[in-house]
Amino acid sequence: MSLELFAKAISRLFDFPIWATVLLVVALFNTGLSAGQIKILAPVLLVVDLISPIAIFVLLLRNGAVSDIDVTIRSQRYRIFGYASLASLLSTIVIYFLGNYYFFVLSAAGFLVTFTLFLITLKWKISGHMIINCTGIFIINHLLGWQYTWLFLIVPFV
Repeated sequence: MSLELFAKAISRLFDFPIWATVLLVVALFNTGLSAGQIKILAPVLLVVDLISPIAIFVLLLRNGAVSDIDVTIRSQRYRIFGYASLASLLSTIVIYFLGNYYFFVLSAAGFLVTFTLFLITLKWKISGHMIINCTGIFIINHLLGWQYTWLFLIVPFV
């Protein structure tokens, strides 16, 4: 396996759909939500935080608004990161009303990271993969008692 192929495989393995799914599941079950809150929030957040951003991305990719899966052209990232910020804000509002304070604070932090990524992208090209991975690793370790610090070893490969 060539180094380039290995890098692409690692990039896909630690891409948004994987991290969003893992973070959603870990956060739902490790923030002290009741079973009733989980039953309500899980499908709503699955649609808002995972399915809709992926659907928007696929549509943009298919209609040519995004030239490749890595969105290597900075100007093509505006819509994607803008929508991701909007989806993150919407889920944070939903969590404020239907979740608990702890989950809300984590969601608000996620929104701030997403919105900051969007704002930075307006001026500079920044690695969305790096932001997603570092944020995901921090949140997982925070929620699970810092048992998985070894996950930081993947960051240089992304």
